[in-house]
Amino acid sequence: MKNNEFSNLIKNCYHLPWSKDDNPNGWIEPTTYCQLKCPGCYRGLDKDGAVHIHENLEELKRQVDVFLKTRNVQTISIAGGEPLLYPKTGELISYIKSLGLKTKIFTNGIILNEALLEKLKECGASEFLIHIDKFQPREGYKNKTENELNDLRNYYCGIFRRVGGVNLGFIQPFSKDNLSDINSILKFCKNNVDIVSLVVFTLYSDINWSDSIKFKINADITVLDVVSAIKNQFSYVPSAYLGSTIDPDSPTWLFSISVGFKDSELGFFDGKLYRNIELRHYKKTGRYLITKIGNKISLLQLFKLINYSCVRKILKNYLVSILKNPSRIREYVYLQRHLVLRGPKLTNNKRDLCDGCPDAMFYDGRLVPSCILEEIKLSKRFD
Repeated sequence: MKNNEFSNLIKNCYHLPWSKDDNPNGWIEPTTYCQLKCPGCYRGLDKDGAVHIHENLEELKRQVDVFLKTRNVQTISIAGGEPLLYPKTGELISYIKSLGLKTKIFTNGIILNEALLEKLKECGASEFLIHIDKFQPREGYKNKTENELNDLRNYYCGIFRRVGGVNLGFIQPFSKDNLSDINSILKFCKNNVDIVSLVVFTLYSDINWSDSIKFKINADITVLDVVSAIKNQFSYVPSAYLGSTIDPDSPTWLFSISVGFKDSELGFFDGKLYRNIELRHYKKTGRYLITKIGNKISLLQLFKLINYSCVRKILKNYLVSILKNPSRIREYVYLQRHLVLRGPKLTNNKRDLCDGCPDAMFYDGRLVPSCILEEIKLSKRFD
């Protein structure tokens, strides 16, 4: 992608100031056990001979303490492996909550049911990101289309609606082989905006892959490819981004926030408003924002932001909708966050990583990017 294409994409976006020492997110991996062998697993759990361990709870707590002290985090992301297989997940979440932090749990959702969600909610769970895609060897869902997989996503939407009070999001990896599926997935998520607060589109990266995986998945894809696919079917306005370690203006994390009813979009927050939200939160709490509980927004909240042109446009579209269908005045308006996430690229024999690395984790006493941990284990290089 040419630099001017990047510039056009992010020219009105807020460049997030997150850094190694002042970052809203910390990343921990309690376990490397998982029921699936997803192709291209960044932790190498799809390979024969993968090592499966549960980490010591006290060590995980110590890592959380260090994240809070040295990184000023707002949220702890709990990943793996499959974190719901970790026998002390509830205790871990309770400890994180006791420190005033939120949790973001990355899961395949296989063992997640209403009873378990209720239990983890009581422990303090804030948000779940469920990974579902057609490349997964998920029993009963092999070789399914994304439209068919939406039935499974709908199952989880039902669970989270009944329990309430916990954010739900979906994470979906993309390559050239499934880029056309964006339409189906995004349409489903927008139709369920009352419960789906976050949608993550992550680009496949050739990390820790075998030749057979490289043959099956074409990872030659860019952030702009994903954005273009979204714009083919939906309106889209990005509002904030993180750059890369090689090119600060090359987006690796690209955020947008849409506002709308369950079946129609009213508009997007722009970069000026995103910057205001982030800086006001930092002034109030001393931390940057990455996780917000709930996705409803009231007309009063919008009117308080009427000085922003993007909000005036949203309110104008709202009024038009009400005039066309007065019964809509009784309906809620929701926010939905979208994130296009690019994994590390290899440029001149060096990994082009996310600036500030929100998903950094501890390994061998050092803070390292979680996405290239297996490379670091093999090379023992930390640069």
